[in-house]
Amino acid sequence: MKVSITQDLDLRLIQQEDAESYFNLIDKNREHIKKWLPWVDSVKSIEDIKKYIRESIESFESKTSIDFGIFYKNQPIGSVNMNKIDHYHKKADIGYWLDKEHTGKGIMTSSVKAFTDYLFKELDINRIEIRVIPENVKSSAIPERLGFTYEGILRQDRFLNGKFFDSKIYSLLRSDKR
Repeated sequence: MKVSITQDLDLRLIQQEDAESYFNLIDKNREHIKKWLPWVDSVKSIEDIKKYIRESIESFESKTSIDFGIFYKNQPIGSVNMNKIDHYHKKADIGYWLDKEHTGKGIMTSSVKAFTDYLFKELDINRIEIRVIPENVKSSAIPERLGFTYEGILRQDRFLNGKFFDSKIYSLLRSDKR
């Protein structure tokens, strides 16, 4: 499964052959992403990534979650994912992360836009939510740039690195897309 964004930028399912490069990417960005993402410390080896990839492929096939790698010139630089889907209410929660060297170039905005378009079209989603810790200003800019509606603060919604954090919640409806 692949979603082309530009000639050099694609979203695609992460495969077993990507395990080593993804582990190295996570390891290189550990300090950059662990302050926002709870799973980083649990990734200690390539075997951890291989197990995650197996589970991700199974989840994709059962349509319970999706984790697309972001590939620039065929090299992994991050991920955009649907963490959970509510098929009955046709809504999904998405998240993302990007290699520090590739931030500030519009890559994540383009990737999230392509991913939301994919979810609306291929999975018949009606509502997409993004939750962001308020201190993560760069991550908040993505839904704001893409026309998501800011809905408010969920108090102490996230537990990360031994502390509770609030979340800003943004949503985009199928009817918002013009």
